[in-house]
Amino acid sequence: MATSAKKMVCFQYFKELGLPIYIQYCESELPIDLKQILIDHKFTQLDDKKTLTIDEQIEKTPNAKILNIEIASPILSTQILNFTETDSYGLESVTPKDGYNIYRYRGGCVLLYSFTLNEWKMGVLNSFLNESDLFSFRSILNRYLSWALAPLGIIGFWGVPVEEGVVILNQAESEGEAVFIDVLNSTILSLDGSTQVRGPFNILRLDSTLHGRNIGMRREELFSFLNQYCTYFDYSGLSYPVRQLIQHLSRLSTGIVYPRESFRPRTDLSMQESVG
Repeated sequence: MATSAKKMVCFQYFKELGLPIYIQYCESELPIDLKQILIDHKFTQLDDKKTLTIDEQIEKTPNAKILNIEIASPILSTQILNFTETDSYGLESVTPKDGYNIYRYRGGCVLLYSFTLNEWKMGVLNSFLNESDLFSFRSILNRYLSWALAPLGIIGFWGVPVEEGVVILNQAESEGEAVFIDVLNSTILSLDGSTQVRGPFNILRLDSTLHGRNIGMRREELFSFLNQYCTYFDYSGLSYPVRQLIQHLSRLSTGIVYPRESFRPRTDLSMQESVG
């Protein structure tokens, strides 16, 4: 795939953990430098030797996925820009086809993926790469990670990490940021790196009407809440394996309704105000 005439760069998600999740693109063909965005999201650039043999490595690795990003062709660009019936539901849509799915971010990109294939492809508009905000990039990237990581037992939620566990938000509130939870290995993956869960794990929901105290969530309430804000996105809703992971997580975690006024923004990830 990589040749001397077309140098590809390849990045691996949480390389230190050995996760077989990759992104690849040709540096000279994309109008902006995606490198820093990927590094901020805990991707590590592979050296040229590993990049040249990445296809061979992926074929030998169970559940490995690689996303190839390129500028959309004129035909694909028309598909990205044209209005469709799904646009009335928001910026994002998934359309099932024979053997694969099409994810579309309106005015931005189209991503073709299939859980039976190792290699996925994404075509992006030139103008989108030049003008889009971080929210859009994060949202698209986290959708890819959600699909790629699910077979590994790792599920994502819109939100941010805190000392007590994670605060789950909606997509807009989190500004497209997500936390991924390795349910079986009790690990949180986020923009802050990987964190091993030790002791009780709390999942917090913010409430503007609550003042000066916490309220515990019932198990069924926590399960429903996690389903609602999961980053996994599909035409038919959450897959059965993903729902099983969420159910397992809800049994292992403590759901807490927390006063929104006491939540500290990302500049101070700990919740320093004590509430009884």
